[in-house]
Amino acid sequence: MFRQQITTSSVSKNLRCAGNYSLGQSQSSGWSSSSTSPTITENDLLKYEDLNMDLKELNALFKDLTKKKTQKNSNLSKLNKKKNSTQSNRNSIERRYKEEADKFTKNIKKIISEKIRDKALQRLDRLINNPKDERLNKVACTLAALIDVLKSCNISTSYDDLIKRYKEKITKEYPSGLNSAEEFIKNILEKNNTSLQDFIAKQAIHNQKLGEVLKTTIKELQPCNA
Repeated sequence: MFRQQITTSSVSKNLRCAGNYSLGQSQSSGWSSSSTSPTITENDLLKYEDLNMDLKELNALFKDLTKKKTQKNSNLSKLNKKKNSTQSNRNSIERRYKEEADKFTKNIKKIISEKIRDKALQRLDRLINNPKDERLNKVACTLAALIDVLKSCNISTSYDDLIKRYKEKITKEYPSGLNSAEEFIKNILEKNNTSLQDFIAKQAIHNQKLGEVLKTTIKELQPCNA
């Protein structure tokens, strides 16, 4: 799990990607898991269109939840027609449906977080092999989406967390690249006139090792739990 950061963000406000990819959070006051996240709708998935992911497998989950909601409403309607029905019976039906909705939401977040992580790796690989400014943007937005979705399932993270984890990985696996590591990842996360040239230069100097370690760092990020 990501570690909670309490220091002021070291990332500038000139972020390369400013999209909102959040799937909602448990509470407005924090990332506590004490309450349930709101149920996700198919419209919520539209915010990931620019990531170009195949989300067709989620259709079955949405259809199944719709079926269970219809069954819940039918059961409540039948119960209301019975003279001896109690509020306890109605609460039981509502509770069972809520448990199914909670399970549905967790499954959706798990699948999406895994798919976004895979997409980040694919895009980073293309960027490493053929650096272009457009590809810097795509990697930045995919990482922004991954961070937002992980937050929505109570994994505390941020750009600072990602930078810290990357630098720790560099220290262990490629210590000679530590002095270049933070600037290298910020060339992806932040937009300035020399980002692409700096990215290419650092990759050349370090024989693409900086990008390879970043791929490993992303690959090891914990997805949402079902």
